[in-house]
Amino acid sequence: MATMTPLPSTMAFNHILSSLSDKGFYSDVITVYKKMNDIGIQPCYFTLNILINSCCELNQIDYGFSLFGGSLKRGYDPDVIVFSILIKGLCLEGKICDARELFDKMIELGVQPNTVTCSTMITGLCRVGELDDAIELHRNMGEWNCEPNIVSYSVIIDTLCKRGSVDEALNLFSEMIDDSRIVPNVIVYSSLINGLCKADRLSEAVRLFDSMPSRGVSANSYTYSSLIHGLCNSDMLSEAVRVFESMSSEGVSANSYTYKSLIHGLCRRGLWKETMRLFDEMVGSGISPTVVTFNVLIDSLCKEGRMEEASRIFGVMIKLCREPDGYTYNSMILGLCSTGKLEEAHRLFDSMLDKGLEQDVYSFSVLINGYCKRSRLDEANQLFKKMQNKGLKPNQVTYNTLIDGLCRAGKIKTAESMLIEMQSDGVSPDIFTYNVLVNALCKAGNIEKARQWFSEIPSKGLVANVVTYTTMINGVSNTWLRQSSGRSVIDNLFQALGWASSIILSSCTAFEVSWSLPNPMGGKIILLIFDGGDFG
Repeated sequence: MATMTPLPSTMAFNHILSSLSDKGFYSDVITVYKKMNDIGIQPCYFTLNILINSCCELNQIDYGFSLFGGSLKRGYDPDVIVFSILIKGLCLEGKICDARELFDKMIELGVQPNTVTCSTMITGLCRVGELDDAIELHRNMGEWNCEPNIVSYSVIIDTLCKRGSVDEALNLFSEMIDDSRIVPNVIVYSSLINGLCKADRLSEAVRLFDSMPSRGVSANSYTYSSLIHGLCNSDMLSEAVRVFESMSSEGVSANSYTYKSLIHGLCRRGLWKETMRLFDEMVGSGISPTVVTFNVLIDSLCKEGRMEEASRIFGVMIKLCREPDGYTYNSMILGLCSTGKLEEAHRLFDSMLDKGLEQDVYSFSVLINGYCKRSRLDEANQLFKKMQNKGLKPNQVTYNTLIDGLCRAGKIKTAESMLIEMQSDGVSPDIFTYNVLVNALCKAGNIEKARQWFSEIPSKGLVANVVTYTTMINGVSNTWLRQSSGRSVIDNLFQALGWASSIILSSCTAFEVSWSLPNPMGGKIILLIFDGGDFG
């Protein structure tokens, strides 16, 4: 066009610019405008508005304002259209204070905002969390003879739902229903359904969803996915399946999020056949599961010891070019350890570095636990040292795992040393740590040492629980039953518990004991029931 004689008119260029803008080719709009300048074609006010809008869409608001200044110098009076465009640009860049200032300046200059201007400001305010101001502007639109439209309603309803103010959102929805001029669209319904699901108001969400066809509104994939996700989270699996099936019959395609929600719900119920069928259906439909979806499925299968299926899914994940992350590997390692496949678990652990993944404290702890459970303490200890050499600090779980493994193997002195090391390393033991050690000492007949660790519990800010007391009582009764010192320990334990702890005493079947208790309830011990969990 630049070589045409005579040169094209401004109107011809405007037609091109408008077409490019409508298609979202904003960079091309600026390129064509520069070409106009190069060949000496003067822009008109309409040209400049198209260009300013393109700058705003490209987050080049400063260039947009320079063009706006140029239009003022050319003698063009700004109207509500250009102000609305600039306000939108400022809002898109999060410059809400500047947008407000321009909005007020526009009114000061005698230019009345229209519905588009107000809706743009409301959207901007909602995006930065200034919901109260957005609602106030929505209520005051009548001052400028503006009527709220579907945009202002939908953005406020969506923001209210995301903030958890579902009742306020429903009130606005009722206003829309009462005002026949504004018909709620799928965005409004989807926001409300999602909000109701997050508020655990599933029955209302389902009713609202079922009412959509009568209002002439068709649910989209976001609507379906939000409801299915909410239903699965609330363990309303049969209802979730019903909605999923209606989704298919209505011709709405399920997406990765939809499948992930259902797969997670099926996993929680242990419906593995249905889970695998749905996963295969998903992949067969050409929908590539996200890493999160893979992780949910692999982790669930591993925790159930279904390693053959977990390994298959792991393979599919790699085949579909979804890179397994640390969570994936840790799940697989845990599953392999739980099923006794330690060599395979260790190989997978070692391969993490080749994949550029860091072996963290959790990874080491899982593998250490696997070796401890199989009484392979040398390998567990090697991993523990390797972990420390890498600069990773063992946590409470790591230490507890090793202490438990050592106690099970009868290496109680080493376990005691480990507990001392644990505390010097700044890691606090919990009641499990003490229970494991006290239990091992009692079984070994070392009641005096068990008593020492037992007496240390309160000084660590911990409270002995039913396991602690039962362990001590069993240990004492089995070892020092006939000795006065043994009876003294038991008496002290009962005094520490207090008779208000719902302790039931009667004939003993586990161990035959009879002695004079420090309470008229003397007799033989059969069972101790501790209500309330912990006792001091």
